[in-house]
Amino acid sequence: PTNVLVTGYDIIFFWVARMVFQALEFTGQDPFQDVLIHGLIRDKNGLKMSKSLGNGVDPMDVIDTYGIDALRYFLTTNSAPGLDMRFDETKVESSWNFLNKLWHATRFVDMSTQQVTEYHDDDLKVMDRAILSKLGDLIDIVDGYYDKYEFGEVSRYLYHFIWDVYANTYLEYAKIELKKEARTIVVSAVLRVVLENIIKLMHPFVPFITDTLFEALTGKDSLMIETWPKRALRDDQATHHFEDMDTFITKVRNLRSDMQVFKPLDIIVKVEGDDLLKSAIETKDFIAASIKASSLTFVSKVRDETKYTPLVSSHMIAYFNPTDLVDPEKEKIVLLEQKATLEKEIKRSEGLLNNEQFIKKANAEKIASEKAKYQAYLTQYEAILKKLS
Repeated sequence: PTNVLVTGYDIIFFWVARMVFQALEFTGQDPFQDVLIHGLIRDKNGLKMSKSLGNGVDPMDVIDTYGIDALRYFLTTNSAPGLDMRFDETKVESSWNFLNKLWHATRFVDMSTQQVTEYHDDDLKVMDRAILSKLGDLIDIVDGYYDKYEFGEVSRYLYHFIWDVYANTYLEYAKIELKKEARTIVVSAVLRVVLENIIKLMHPFVPFITDTLFEALTGKDSLMIETWPKRALRDDQATHHFEDMDTFITKVRNLRSDMQVFKPLDIIVKVEGDDLLKSAIETKDFIAASIKASSLTFVSKVRDETKYTPLVSSHMIAYFNPTDLVDPEKEKIVLLEQKATLEKEIKRSEGLLNNEQFIKKANAEKIASEKAKYQAYLTQYEAILKKLS
């Protein structure tokens, strides 16, 4: 239990060195193997907390608002070894939001899946194999950073995996697959196995919430006596396919957002490589739902690519009907807003150029710049009127 001493740098000689001297003197042994030296917690302005300044933060007040685990997570993951950190309540709130995401993910899995954790490898599809393989990668990375006491790096990888990989991708995929009777057992098992391991990896940071979630999910008494996670599967190809499809979905969503297109679309996707094509077809329902496709066709070759608007994403290219990427009503609203803005600018510019005082006092460069702006406004205005008509 005392292999590691955790302490601030301000009492190394007052306390740490004296413990070493006394232990060697009286027992002939080192009192601990490692000393983890952390910085001080300062106020939001970087000042040392003190009674005279009245800038201290009562941890009990923070705990009453956000819970002890959110405070623990903030303190252990927002500081670099040996460096001071500033107390920031917004970051404590962010920690609470993250733990809330984990809570709701566990609640969904507990209520929506069967209580099974056994599966046959032959029954796993590409997304199942990918999430299990990525979990193994996570365990390997996290173990290395935990051993070096680099908790900020541990939390960075855990946060990305829990929020982006598990909750926002695989969990959404699972919601579709759980509706298929033949897939219910396998997907339930994968969801639970991955989640149980996530909870174990998070336990050193947030012991109370993870113990509660683990007990609710498994029915076991305590997480404290469980074994530490170990890699169960490695499938690099499945991992690459998972990432290719996830990147593709993100790019299509970004295109929709940029173009302000929200209606379902007919999309043809050219996929590079037979293996990825097979994985994409296997995951078609999830991809179609994620990008709101009314019809989704995966092919290895497109006959007449010039008829479509392409969107390139690593090993997958989406082809859209150009007219589908324009929503007339949305575009009209945007154009009317731009028209109103330009009318104000044209009126302002005309008023300035017709103002004798401005012409007299402004230098030639300023006047020329304003005239150029005025002409640009007029050109844009005419183009908008043409589009509206």
